[in-house]
Amino acid sequence: MSHILKFLCFLLFLSCSDNIIPDCNYITDYYPKIYEAQLNYNQKEYREAFELYSEAFEICEPKNTVGIYEMNKYAEISAILEKEELALNFIEKNLAQGMLLRTYTNNPVFSNVLKTDRGKNIIANYDSTRAKYLNSLNLKLRSEIQEMMKADQTHIQDQEKRNIIFQRNTKRLIEIFENVGYPGNDIIGPYNVDFSNSDISILLLHTSDSIRINYFIPKLKEYVKNGDCDPKTLGMVIDNLHLFNNELQIIGTYEKREENMISDKELVNQNRLEIGLPTLEVDEKL
Repeated sequence: MSHILKFLCFLLFLSCSDNIIPDCNYITDYYPKIYEAQLNYNQKEYREAFELYSEAFEICEPKNTVGIYEMNKYAEISAILEKEELALNFIEKNLAQGMLLRTYTNNPVFSNVLKTDRGKNIIANYDSTRAKYLNSLNLKLRSEIQEMMKADQTHIQDQEKRNIIFQRNTKRLIEIFENVGYPGNDIIGPYNVDFSNSDISILLLHTSDSIRINYFIPKLKEYVKNGDCDPKTLGMVIDNLHLFNNELQIIGTYEKREENMISDKELVNQNRLEIGLPTLEVDEKL
């Protein structure tokens, strides 16, 4: 086992020894229920999915995890189960958090609930709801991050110049983490704000090994626990470090994982669960 693998395994399990347990740990209290609910949703077992989503939302503030969109599915299931007010509640929550109105007006499942007086009122007030949401975001920071991402992709043929850009972006990213927090959907908004990518993953993948191991990975783990960062982002940051050093990935977030992942799938599953990802078997089903 390499020194990097040993150190990362230590970081992954470090939180288990903490004496102070937060009221909500998204890794242990939220994501396992969300993945199980998603499986039920995919099989059209809506009542079972509804119960699991409800349990997760009672413990932790509901999120719309990229690729899962659990709040949106909860609204849909509520409409299917004829829980009209609950469906409308979550439509309002989703719109207030940046979901586009057409997500609901284009889905026949919501046809009846949107025909109610409250539904019509939600549609009528959408422009003001959207404006309020956009005003709540740090759009200046969003633009800055997008410029950082553009700079990251320049000077492809000159590694020395690229390294200077990587170092500058790393320094700024640390400042953002320390002063603002994780610049995810809650702070700078999702893709649909301007239909341009603002996901900082590429910037994280171009940090040096030492800074990534000693700063970014522990920091991201805390952000995942708090529900601010997608667990897959953390997994990719860890796996990329291994692949870049000609080692095998230990989380299994990259393609062809059967070829470039450690053979101990039990350990991989343990590593995945420790950062809020589903097991390999559940991931395949999802």
